[in-house]
Amino acid sequence: MVVGDELRINQVLVNLLSNALKFTNEGHVTLTIELKKRHEHSAVINFSVSDTGIGIAGEDISKLFAPFSQADNSTTRKYGGTGLGLSISTRLVEAMGGRLNADSQRGVGSTFSFEIELGIDSWDENKLEAVDELSMISISSIQDLPDLSNINVLLVEDNEINQEVALAILKKVNIEAVVANNGKEAVNLFLSKPNYFNIILMDLQMPIMNGYEAASVIREHDKEIPIIALTAAAMVEDREKVLRVGMNDHLPKPINSNEMLRTVAKWCNISINIAEKEEEKTLDQNSAVLDIGYALNIVNSNKELLHKILSKFLIELENKFASLPALLSQNDPSAAPLIHALKGVSGNIGAKALASICNLIYNKYKKDPVVSKENIDALQNAMNALKTEIRSMRLDTNAVLQETALNSDELQNLFQEILKDVKIGTMIQTRKQQMLFSGLKDKINGYELGLWMEAMDEFDYDKAYNIMKEWKV
Repeated sequence: MVVGDELRINQVLVNLLSNALKFTNEGHVTLTIELKKRHEHSAVINFSVSDTGIGIAGEDISKLFAPFSQADNSTTRKYGGTGLGLSISTRLVEAMGGRLNADSQRGVGSTFSFEIELGIDSWDENKLEAVDELSMISISSIQDLPDLSNINVLLVEDNEINQEVALAILKKVNIEAVVANNGKEAVNLFLSKPNYFNIILMDLQMPIMNGYEAASVIREHDKEIPIIALTAAAMVEDREKVLRVGMNDHLPKPINSNEMLRTVAKWCNISINIAEKEEEKTLDQNSAVLDIGYALNIVNSNKELLHKILSKFLIELENKFASLPALLSQNDPSAAPLIHALKGVSGNIGAKALASICNLIYNKYKKDPVVSKENIDALQNAMNALKTEIRSMRLDTNAVLQETALNSDELQNLFQEILKDVKIGTMIQTRKQQMLFSGLKDKINGYELGLWMEAMDEFDYDKAYNIMKEWKV
């Protein structure tokens, strides 16, 4: 069995089949799915939709791939002005590493096709046994760490997976942190709980209010509380900026759990001793796709938590980050925050190859937003390989979504909340976006949902709002 991005494949096929049926009055519409190549862990599949409809003149084919375009005005008058939506399908196919092709003759018919590489679900029981062994080894190597439950930490981080990783590390010493999803939330939480927090762990790149701004505001009210920057930036000027805005120290990403615990203890004036022989393993240079041992160590050998984190990351790879290669190829500025976020998350979970190419692209992107095709292809390949690796573990991604299944009132409240936020341009968390998508997929036309998801992924909130305001939820 092959495994792939079901939502996006379905959306493309729905678009292509809808077009074929719309423009075919007699004859047939045929969907063909064909295996083109088979590799050990993946397969190249060709999808094609053919019809005997009105067809398109050769000189008009290229026009179809422009946003909301039809071949000519007579088509619009006869069949309506909704457009073929092929630019949407093109973006979705490119996000999966493929290319949408068109072959058509006026009066004869059309064929639209694309090829993508999908993972093969070849579950190996040895993989589960290896995870069990690594878990046991990691547990046996843990020293009795001190109880730091009296320390109140404010964790400021916008990415849910990074939140889970940081919370798991702090949990090792019984710290239950309070989480803020952006700088504005952090400031509000801090001011609402005066003298409550002992230390703040502050991400820097966040929507609404970044870490630099939040630290400056907090410093106006409290000159003493330690503020530690969580940053993937390694340049001297980045560290100097951290200190200039009033932060005390910095922790590099990907997070080293022992270093985080040492830093928290140091700034809270608590002695903590982690012997060098107990130092956590760094990313295994021989584990190109996913270093399970590294990831297990980060989450204190909690396999259930690791499965949850990996399931969430798979969902993000198939949604939030899916359009990243296409955005980079188009020199779209919205790629910058995505590549930065993907770099941090992949490093934190032990996805070495993906973290490496993200780091390479990010460092080049800061100097020149034009990314080479070679690097974009390497990014797409690393994303595909990681998705295949995570899928091979047969993690229940549906369970992650069902954890937050909404009843009708909750769905209505979430819809109104997001509608209000997109109207004023407030950043929407990926988790909320995915929850709304899951709640609406049986209520709203799939094509419209696809348009909305694309607009949200591109941070085009004006477009997203115009789509949402027409929905009856």
